[in-house]
Amino acid sequence: MLLTEIDFLMDLERELLLRKRTRIVDLPKTGRQPVEAYALVWDWYDRLLTYRHSAGEDQIKRNWQACMDEEGLNAADALVRLVYVYVEGAERLGLDLVGDDVRLEVAQKHMAAWRKRRQESGT
Repeated sequence: MLLTEIDFLMDLERELLLRKRTRIVDLPKTGRQPVEAYALVWDWYDRLLTYRHSAGEDQIKRNWQACMDEEGLNAADALVRLVYVYVEGAERLGLDLVGDDVRLEVAQKHMAAWRKRRQESGT
């Protein structure tokens, strides 16, 4: 494997993800406003919105606004917190926001639990 080339591409990707981007967002109470965040954060936000079992854009924006109100954060910082909470929660539950094959994941978990019960019972 060409590690030097892969390292170069990974460094370039890291640089791209740490570039700041600004989007105009429309939040429930504060209305339309520009929000600047790292490309990495916007990428994960987009994954949350397009995830098949997403809470939905309206609910995610309501949670974003609630984060601003309850924690006294500006829109950019609240976005980072919101994305972190959703993504960390999905990871903790074993959901794959990137692959989005929840049915397969659930089936695999049920099969693993069944195998464990079967092994424990000795049958």
